[in-house]
Amino acid sequence: MVRLGWRYQHGVGVKCDPQRAVSLYNSAIHTQSEHSWRLGVCYLRGEGVEKDWAKAVTLIQQSGNSDEAQAHLGWCYLWGCGVAMDVAYAVKLLNRAAQCWCGRAMVFLGYCHQRGIGVVQDTDKAYELYSKAKGAAWGAEALGELGVYCQRGDCGAPTDKRAAVGYFLMGAEYGDPVSMFHLGMCLRDGDDWLKRAAQFGHSAANIFLSSSPSHNKKNNSAKQDILVKTLKAQVKSLKEQISEESTHSAEQVDSLKKQLADVQPTS
Repeated sequence: MVRLGWRYQHGVGVKCDPQRAVSLYNSAIHTQSEHSWRLGVCYLRGEGVEKDWAKAVTLIQQSGNSDEAQAHLGWCYLWGCGVAMDVAYAVKLLNRAAQCWCGRAMVFLGYCHQRGIGVVQDTDKAYELYSKAKGAAWGAEALGELGVYCQRGDCGAPTDKRAAVGYFLMGAEYGDPVSMFHLGMCLRDGDDWLKRAAQFGHSAANIFLSSSPSHNKKNNSAKQDILVKTLKAQVKSLKEQISEESTHSAEQVDSLKKQLADVQPTS
C-alpha cells in the first residue's frame, strides 16, 4: 500500500494522483506508523492536501527514529518549516541518518556542505556525499527532490534554478525517473531524458511526449543557457579539485564534460 501510494504521488507506472497517494498513506499508517513520514512529506509540500508544515512535522515525528524521518525532520529544522529554525540540530540529525546509509540524508547533508549551511563550506565533501547517495536507498530520488525545491524555492530552500538543473542531472544519471523528467523539461533537446523517464513509467513524461512533440522548439535559448552555464561552472569547480589530485573529481569532470559537449551549441 505504501509503495502504491508512492507511485500515485510521483506518477510512476500510474497517472499522478496526489489525493489518491494521501488516501493510501492515511490507510497505511494505521498499521505501519513508521511510514507516517510519507504523509508528513505530502503536508510539507502541499501535495494532495493543503500545505501544513506543523502537521507535517508531527507526522514525521510519529515515524520515530527511522532514517527517512530523521532526514526530513533535519530539513524542517534547517529552514524552520513547522519548527523553530535550528541549523546545528538539523545538521546533527542529517549526520546521524547519513551514517546509517540514508541516501536522502546524504543528499541534504551534501547540500549543507555545498552551501556552507551549519558547516564549513566544502564542495569536495558535498560531491562525496552526492556520490555515496547513488548507492543508498532513495538517494537518486532525493537529488530530484532537492532539484524541485531549488527550482520552485519550496520547503524553505531559496530559489536557484541553475543549481536545480545540476541536481536533476545527477539524479537522472543515477536512474531517478522524476529527475529525468525535470531534466528533460529543462533541456533544449530533452526528449531523450523524457523518453527514459517514460520508460520507467513516469506518466507526466508519457503525456507530455504524446501531446506536445514539438515542445523542444519553444523557449529553447533560456533553458539551454541555464544548463550550459551550470555545467561549465561545475566543470570549472571540479577542475580546480583535480589540481589537488582528487581522483573522484576527475571522474565527475569527464562525465560533466560529456554532458556539456552534448548540449553546447555549435558556432
